[in-house]
Amino acid sequence: LNALVMAFEAQYRGIETGFRVNYNGAATSAHDTWPGALQAFEVMEWIFGGLFSLELLLKITCLRLKFCFEPWNLIDLTIVGSWLFSSLGTAKLPIDPMLLRLARLGRLLRLLKLVRTIRLFDSLYLMTTAIKGSVSMLFWSVVVLAIVQMMIAFLLQQLVEGYILNEQNPEDRRVEVFMYY
Repeated sequence: LNALVMAFEAQYRGIETGFRVNYNGAATSAHDTWPGALQAFEVMEWIFGGLFSLELLLKITCLRLKFCFEPWNLIDLTIVGSWLFSSLGTAKLPIDPMLLRLARLGRLLRLLKLVRTIRLFDSLYLMTTAIKGSVSMLFWSVVVLAIVQMMIAFLLQQLVEGYILNEQNPEDRRVEVFMYY
């Protein structure tokens, strides 16, 4: 769900960027196109931030010292910490917190461990594979490719948005970069 909200937020920022560079077809600002979206994103940011903070506190409480030995937990700690600093306004981060939330999507790659575990039960694996056939494989391939594509799109947006919004760059180049991103 967080990834879906991030995708909508990226789309909102893209609409606003197109409007600001006078891109052909972007006649209205993002605020006029999606009224109330900015407030919805802020509310969702607080909801997800609170849920991720609660998850982190529960992990620390349950795992205690073992918490520090899992790299994914340290990534979560960095993401939640940066969210707290940026949301409470106590610090200006050098990078966009949305880019840090992108790292959280990388945790989905842990599903690959599950596939290795299932392979230990060869007969069960063979039987379930025969039943599911190619439909299961196709579904998970689409899911993994969609996640990878979304992560690359978020990264690309973060990389080119500064150039597009910088009014010192030539307008025709900014519009051309916007058109291709």
